[in-house]
Amino acid sequence: MKRPSAHPNAGGPARVPLDRDRIIAAGLELAAKPGSLSISVRELGNRLGTDPTAIYRHFRNKEQLMQALLDEVIMRSVTDVTADPSEWQERLRQLAAATLHHFVLYPAVAIEATVLTTQGPGELGAVELMLDAFSRAGLDEDE
Repeated sequence: MKRPSAHPNAGGPARVPLDRDRIIAAGLELAAKPGSLSISVRELGNRLGTDPTAIYRHFRNKEQLMQALLDEVIMRSVTDVTADPSEWQERLRQLAAATLHHFVLYPAVAIEATVLTTQGPGELGAVELMLDAFSRAGLDEDE
């Protein structure tokens, strides 16, 4: 007679721990689906193979989750800027083109940019890049 295992997953696939990075990656996968204009926590939980409420152990609410997704998309746009800081016009062009590119890739996240600020490293990086470009263009703080 086979005895039940003390570990519910014994013999099955190992469960990967749920963390913010995994949730963000899965959220971006959902956001990249053709025709996707929103992300549901239920769908995200299904994609991760977990109860949707488990996501709330890592994000206070859906708004915080969407801020994290938006900040990741913005960070990817900033990372795509390769022009030397002295080429301020090209840096602004690259940032605009990269932002458009990533917003087209992730429309369900892009739509959140109309109502959310992230105050995360991606958004702050984009602001710093723009302020540096404006400074190099000759604008002072008052302008």
